[in-house]
Amino acid sequence: MQQLLCRSAHIHGYDVLLDGDNIIVLKGKKMQCARKIPGLGGFIEKAKDLKMGWGQFEHDGDEVIYIYDKADDGFGYGLNLDDHGCSEWGYSPFFNSTL
Repeated sequence: MQQLLCRSAHIHGYDVLLDGDNIIVLKGKKMQCARKIPGLGGFIEKAKDLKMGWGQFEHDGDEVIYIYDKADDGFGYGLNLDDHGCSEWGYSPFFNSTL
């Protein structure tokens, strides 16, 4: 039997659904993106302190939703809602922020 993993969150006006390796982001009734991120489900399952953050780049206004493990120094996946090619695994830029 396969274990199903599904989580949801609301951050900065977005509804985020995490289902295995799939992520769906809605703003109101409009879908912003739906993507399959290889390894995301395993990452979520193993995370000890799963968190979600939101940020916006000053230079181009791109918005990013970041799914990270606080217990792993902020490692996670940054989903760029405006430029999908810029989404990537890495360490949260705001993990050690004093904001």
